[in-house]
Formats: sequence, structure tokens, C-alpha cells
Amino acid sequence: MKNKYQVVPQAAAKKPAKAEVSDAAFRRRLKNISEWRKKRLALRHE
Repeated sequence: MKNKYQVVPQAAAKKPAKAEVSDAAFRRRLKNISEWRKKRLALRHE
């Protein structure tokens, strides 16, 4: 069991390069996500 005072060194995390996303693709994904959220919220309130 780890002691809460014991510090565990984390590996140096290198972030991957950002993927180039066109503005149209970004907006399309955003719209899909918002539609999915609306459906999920509607299901929870039934």
C-alpha cells in the first residue's frame, strides 16, 4: 500500500502532435456531440 506522503515520480509524458482538423470537420463533430448530448439528456428525464 502506498503511503500518502510518498511521492511517485511520473514518467515524462510527451504529448502527441495535434491532428490537423479542418474547420468544417470540427463543426460537424461539435454538432454530432451536441445532438448526442441532447438525446442522452432526453433519455434520463423520461
